[in-house]
Amino acid sequence: MKIRLQPLATTELVDAERRRRLAIGIPHGAGRIQVRDGDRSFINLAMTAARLALDAGSKSGDYRWQDPERDFEWILSDNSRAAMDAQTVVEIGQRSLALISSLGITASNLKGRIRGGEQIFDIRNNRFWADRAAD
Repeated sequence: MKIRLQPLATTELVDAERRRRLAIGIPHGAGRIQVRDGDRSFINLAMTAARLALDAGSKSGDYRWQDPERDFEWILSDNSRAAMDAQTVVEIGQRSLALISSLGITASNLKGRIRGGEQIFDIRNNRFWADRAAD
């Protein structure tokens, strides 16, 4: 029998786990939308454009809210595509913000515990994380 020892958590490992969970992202249909650092600027731009389209009268089910010549599509983490109306894009932005906030607060709390001298092992364990969605 092989025993696998878990490393003692450091603040750097906490940050790495937060980033890993953001990369897993949020579920959307059968896929997932990643919320990595680079993805967030696109999410913000898309959400702003979608908000403007809604303010201009875009309706639910209108996938051509951004370009009248083609549907707005989001490329999911598995490289599949999902057509989205403006309302859905705003919801993606809101859900992304909720995940970023939740993971940030959890990471901050964990780092405070570590700095306070608590020994935490297996930082990837879902019991430490508010999102509890990581694989």
